[in-house]
Amino acid sequence: MLAAGDDAAAGGGGGSGSKGEGRGKGGGDGKKGGSGGSGGSGGIKGKKSAWAVGKDILRNEGFKTLWRGGALRAVWTALGSGLYLGAYETGRTYLEDRRDGLEDKNSL
Repeated sequence: MLAAGDDAAAGGGGGSGSKGEGRGKGGGDGKKGGSGGSGGSGGIKGKKSAWAVGKDILRNEGFKTLWRGGALRAVWTALGSGLYLGAYETGRTYLEDRRDGLEDKNSL
């Protein structure tokens, strides 16, 4: 059996005390608002805006980390846009030619 204070040391879940308690399975460390712990940004009250998150990343991890993956995303977007535009133009040309062909037959 565990004593009253041994819950956190044995990996028990969800501490509601100080930051050091409740670090076992399911317990939050009090920093990120996990499934326990006393601190963090859990719930609607602690939500950050995109601007605040961007500033936080820039301050803590640097400019390079903030834009990591940007080049890959640009290539992916260009590829997708090119395929979309190509399919659109091909379909538009096909339908236009088909309409012109039907108009020619009806005018005879």
